[in-house]
Amino acid sequence: MTICPFQAALSKQIYHLNHHPNPFQAASNPMHTSTPHPPAYPQRWQSLNLSWWRPWLALLLLILLFAATYGALALLLAIWPLPTPTPLGLLLAVLLAPLVALVPVTRLAVRWGLGQGGGLLDAPERHFRWRWALCALGVSVVLFLPMLAIEMLWLNPAPLQPEPNLFGLALFLLLLVPFQAAGEEYLFRGFLSQFIGQWLRSRRWAFWLPLLLTSLLFALVHGQQDLPLFLTRFGLGAVFFWLTWHSGGLEAAIGLHAASNLLAFAQSLLTGTTLSNLFSSEVDWRLALVQLLASAAIAVLLVRLQGRHRKAAP
Repeated sequence: MTICPFQAALSKQIYHLNHHPNPFQAASNPMHTSTPHPPAYPQRWQSLNLSWWRPWLALLLLILLFAATYGALALLLAIWPLPTPTPLGLLLAVLLAPLVALVPVTRLAVRWGLGQGGGLLDAPERHFRWRWALCALGVSVVLFLPMLAIEMLWLNPAPLQPEPNLFGLALFLLLLVPFQAAGEEYLFRGFLSQFIGQWLRSRRWAFWLPLLLTSLLFALVHGQQDLPLFLTRFGLGAVFFWLTWHSGGLEAAIGLHAASNLLAFAQSLLTGTTLSNLFSSEVDWRLALVQLLASAAIAVLLVRLQGRHRKAAP
């Protein structure tokens, strides 16, 4: 039987539709397959298929462990009261120790509450990138130095009256402050941002809502403060979150945060104003603006440096 050209064309079209139901879908080709984006940093818990109660258990453990830390410190101070007058180094150790303890506290809450390793709060590879953290710290310190000079020479000039035992205090803070900054980052940009982000399916919401809430909490927990100081701390929290989001981990934010604190302590140690600055509730708005803009610029630079390193990697 002879098939007319119209029937042949119709049969060919039917065959094509049966084997390719979506004519707009590209053919299966491994060179054209698109890989899904990895989950954003605040959304990492979504890929774990956790039971609904596990995040709440982790949050409860975080609160209990932190309360136990403060309780243990209060007990020690009740048994061995601080001498009067209290040496500055000892006072700083007592004030910063609970913040340093936030590093193991948050990691233990994740391990016991979620049944996951504490590295879930670190880089996507689930380990802390020490070289990247040290690089971020070094770059941030160098770039913050001009801001320190502007502050001491123009915005907040003060005579040089170094604290007693300046070298010992500087070495002590150099060792302690990075871990204090790490503790705050593990709590706010780490645990809390991932706790909030696990409920958010949209990447846009997973960026903005944790940024706003964790930055607000970060500013509020610093206690009484005037509006410029509150806005500065809120802005710094937002910068640290932005840096965490774009770098994929806490290391760069820890480095930037630690550098900011170290330079603040350096200015206080050199001018003999450590205690007054530590408990200050107000700040010159010009100094606040310079610090915020400098931190944001350094954060952008760190993200670009990381991007160049990734491109250069084999």
